[in-house]
Amino acid sequence: MSMTGRRRSRSALAVVSSPTLLALLVGVSSCGAPDVRRSADAVAPPEIAAGWADVQNGRVWIEAAGRGRALLLVNGGAIDLRQWDDAFVELARRFRVIRYDPRGWGRSPAPVAEHSPIDDMLAVIDRARVDRVTIIGVSMGGGLALDFALAHPGRVDALVLLAPTLGGFEWSREFLERAAGFSRVFERDGAEGLARALIDDAHFAPSARSRPELRDRLRRLVVDNAGVFSLDRTLFRVPRPAIELLDRLRPPVLVLVPTLDHADIARVAGAIKDRAPRTRIANVPGAGHMLHMESPARFLQLVESFLDDIANDR
Repeated sequence: MSMTGRRRSRSALAVVSSPTLLALLVGVSSCGAPDVRRSADAVAPPEIAAGWADVQNGRVWIEAAGRGRALLLVNGGAIDLRQWDDAFVELARRFRVIRYDPRGWGRSPAPVAEHSPIDDMLAVIDRARVDRVTIIGVSMGGGLALDFALAHPGRVDALVLLAPTLGGFEWSREFLERAAGFSRVFERDGAEGLARALIDDAHFAPSARSRPELRDRLRRLVVDNAGVFSLDRTLFRVPRPAIELLDRLRPPVLVLVPTLDHADIARVAGAIKDRAPRTRIANVPGAGHMLHMESPARFLQLVESFLDDIANDR
């Protein structure tokens, strides 16, 4: 499947052809659990298979790499799947990793009719021929991961939620005013202005202000996905608030709380832990909302340690 026009930010990401896509999406289902003793440094960078997954009245872009236990990465915020580049490559050395762009993000066309993001996620998982997945979601992707796990409990092994949103949660006035401020900046100054505001924000990715490479990467991702802010939100079907259903959540859950993120994120984590029986919280010092981009090594260590723990508990 052609990748013409697709910008890649890391040379380790090698996109391969349709036959290999079929092998990755179908052929690895019988591989079993990964060998947790294997050194990631000894494994070659993975090849990536890429193509389209059909969804109701549309299609979404999907990428897959690696073999073993299935992980699904779900985007956060107004930036596309390239936010996962660091984690995707490293996790695919041990696991089978799938990532995708929701409608209107990255390569995926904007929605043209009402749809359910939960149904789209199910279509992605079905396209990958996966029975069960561990979902790793950041920000709104974490909220969507919760919604999906509640709607399809038989398809989810575990959840890793990085600074997640939570349907039905009562956000503080300060948090809502901050979000409204970002919207006003975008209306006044466009995507470039929003990128500057996010990078200057104390909670989003604070280290980016002193790290030119990360700053430029975030700016590019925000600008490239400017169309997200023009999407018709009435076309996104909203499920029942997850906060009302968390006592039904059965898979183990890890909530990552960056200590430099907004205080409401810690309150969300507490709300999940209070209601979901198998939740653990990890506070991560020195990082903001985009922990997986600011401190990818620390993020990977926390994720892999959690996955190893729950694998040993089986």
